[in-house]
Amino acid sequence: MTKTRILIVDDQPDVRMALQMSVKKMNAQYAVSVASDGFEALDLLREEPFDLVITDYMMPGMDGLELIESIRALSPNTQLIATSALQSKTLGKLLDEARVSYFLPKPFSRDDVHQLVQEALAETARIERAAAPAPAPSRTPADSKVSACLNELRHNTGAHSCLVVESLGYIIAAEGGDEKMPLDSLASLIAANAEATTEVSRLMGNPEPFQSSIHEGKRFNVASYILEAGQIVVVVFGKQVKIGMVQHYARQIAPALSAALPSRSSTFNEDAFFNDDFMTSIDNSLDGLFMPAGDNNGRG
Repeated sequence: MTKTRILIVDDQPDVRMALQMSVKKMNAQYAVSVASDGFEALDLLREEPFDLVITDYMMPGMDGLELIESIRALSPNTQLIATSALQSKTLGKLLDEARVSYFLPKPFSRDDVHQLVQEALAETARIERAAAPAPAPSRTPADSKVSACLNELRHNTGAHSCLVVESLGYIIAAEGGDEKMPLDSLASLIAANAEATTEVSRLMGNPEPFQSSIHEGKRFNVASYILEAGQIVVVVFGKQVKIGMVQHYARQIAPALSAALPSRSSTFNEDAFFNDDFMTSIDNSLDGLFMPAGDNNGRG
């Protein structure tokens, strides 16, 4: 298990020792280091980041606020607790301007130390959870039926690849493609594009989102169609394949795909799916996926 790393910075040896012993008693997984001034602290931070730094405000050479500014540049996610025997409105304003959320006044009690350390580390955990990517949903037994539908669509259209994408941008199932075709990136962009065009549809006063879009490139075209439950069928096909044929077979396979996918609450009108009206969506990010390297002409 990775230990939580905490650094205590104070020019007074007795204060450093008291803080170090108090924090160590909180949890055996806390690795607590000490530094006698800001320069020594920065040397330690350059070697490896800390989860939490507790620093005194009044120190010779480099005060606590100067150290805090340097820590933010080196390790933005490190939590900070400032300590001081001074308690004035001026100091409070300086700490607010430095965005220091935690202040430990001297003299302090063990309970004071424990409470602030727990609060600061809880904030670190919250930030890490927020930054962590959401896990991709697991594949379901319906995938074999979905794959069969995609294979049929690919066979009928001569497409390079066909896939079903969740509205969050995850690939549910995919057929075709190769190592040169970044399907994961394509799926994320298609989902983002669908969300954006839904907003466009609403701005234009349409009662339903756009059900389909075509993106035309120099090497490949990309067609996307929204299924009944909100998933997106994506067809990547070469310039030799007729767009109308892709639209025709996508419309035919839609009911079977919808039946094979896990049911979800629908916000779309079933009767409106796969009508003959579709929107041409020009998106520079999608263009970049399919344009030959070094070719910046046209819409790229």
